[in-house]
Amino acid sequence: MPPKSVIVVKPLGGLNAMKYISKGIVVNESTEQRLSILRCGYEFLLTGTQAALWQNGQFAFSDIQDGSIIQKRALEQLRRQELVEIAENNNAGLYRALTRCIIAPASRSKLSGWMNCDEGVLYKWLCRAGMHLTLAELVFLTENKVLPADKWMGEDKRQELTDLIYDKNNIFDNMLETQMEHADCRDDVVHHVLSLLKKKRIILL
Repeated sequence: MPPKSVIVVKPLGGLNAMKYISKGIVVNESTEQRLSILRCGYEFLLTGTQAALWQNGQFAFSDIQDGSIIQKRALEQLRRQELVEIAENNNAGLYRALTRCIIAPASRSKLSGWMNCDEGVLYKWLCRAGMHLTLAELVFLTENKVLPADKWMGEDKRQELTDLIYDKNNIFDNMLETQMEHADCRDDVVHHVLSLLKKKRIILL
C-alpha cells in the first residue's frame, strides 16, 4: 500500500452529533474493570471511565454525549492513545473514521456470526489478500466488481493487487480515500464492515 500522510491529533471540541469507535484487541487476562488493550505492538491498561467508553465502542459506533469533564477527558486520552476514532454522525463521517482504522480478520471463534453473501466477499478479501486492505480499497474493489479470485490472493500476488487498485491518479495524499468517499457503494461497504465487526468476524486496529 502507498505511504499514509501523518494525521495530526487535535483536542476534542464540541461533542454534539459525534460518534466514536474503538480500536485494539482485548488481552485475555482482562476484566470489565481492568482492560488490557493491545494495538500495533503496544499494550494499554484501561480502567474506570476509559474502560467503559472503550467497551461501548468495541463492536459498533457509540454515541458521544456532552457529559461530565471526566468523560470528556477520558475520551480525549483514548483518542490521543489512538484507541478510538471520532466520527461526525453522518454516513461520510463514519466512512472517514473507518478509513483511519486497520481492518483485520479476527481469530476464529464459535461465537462468530453468520455472514450474508456480500459480507462473505469482503471477509474473503480480508482473510486471503496478501496485505491489509483498507476500507477505501474494499470500496474500490466492490465498486469495480472485482471478486476475490485466486489471481489476486496471497503475498505473492500483492503487487498485482496493488497495481489493480492504484495508479498515478490515486496513489498519493489519500486520494483513493477521497475518491471512494463518493462511490455509489460506499455506504453499503461501511454497513457490511460494521456488520462483520458486530459479528466478531473482524477487528479494528
